[in-house]
Amino acid sequence: MSTDGIRLSDNERMVALQALGTHYAEGRISSSEFNERTTKVAEAQTYSALTPLFGDLPGGVPFTLGSAGLTPNVPAVQSEDPGLLELKQLKSRGKLIQQLDLAFTVVGMIVFFLGMYLGWGYFWLALVASGGAMMLSRALLQYDETDEKTFESLQKKEAKEKKQRLLEAEKRMRELGQ
Repeated sequence: MSTDGIRLSDNERMVALQALGTHYAEGRISSSEFNERTTKVAEAQTYSALTPLFGDLPGGVPFTLGSAGLTPNVPAVQSEDPGLLELKQLKSRGKLIQQLDLAFTVVGMIVFFLGMYLGWGYFWLALVASGGAMMLSRALLQYDETDEKTFESLQKKEAKEKKQRLLEAEKRMRELGQ
């Protein structure tokens, strides 16, 4: 059965708008493309009107035809680019290092203050051990100072870009909802 003539419901248009918002938030389309495409999705009456709007995006049109009509699907993007793989690994190691640092700091501080309270003679060693554990985790994960600076700059840049994209997407969704 061809999906071209299938008419869209308001809910299906909202799913398409949300899919565009996701692609925009992930940086696949520019703000001008996002505005143009969301306007066309809001005006779309049939499935065929969505096809050119999602043709160049991973996952294509966010629907599949089933026995119950159009069913939303989740686009899956697979990339084998070595640069992207390295970036994902750096982000993964960076997040793990942040979590380990937090855990070592909390445990070190708890033991430090507990030792101080209980009058242990060498309570200050808890802070040394905490710092040593942080250094050891970096060595084991092969996470050097360059990786740390790169990870921090990526985090700042991504947070700023994501905030801007989400604010623009929210503004556009409100405009289309009214």
